[in-house]
Amino acid sequence: MLKAIFTKSLVIGSVFLLAACGDSLPSCKSADATDLVEQIVNRSSYRMGNFIELNDIEEVGFNKSSEIRLCVAELTTTHGVVDVNYSVRWQNKETKQFYVEVR
Repeated sequence: MLKAIFTKSLVIGSVFLLAACGDSLPSCKSADATDLVEQIVNRSSYRMGNFIELNDIEEVGFNKSSEIRLCVAELTTTHGVVDVNYSVRWQNKETKQFYVEVR
């Protein structure tokens, strides 16, 4: 039950935008991507607790044509530890803006 509540709360306000430093889409483990995951979690901290750390980050898929990375990690908050799925994709490749969506 906790996992279902946690997943539902992550969907609320789950997209944050940032400008990438390089020409390629940031990896799941990049500081830019993980910082956005932290911001998303802390934005919903009243439901899921405050962000502590993100561990065991893995890229589980990459769609070359649409340039979307699918990621999974172990998220630790002040409410506990759960697995979290997120994606990294371009918002605007020309301006190097990407966003992270946590599910």
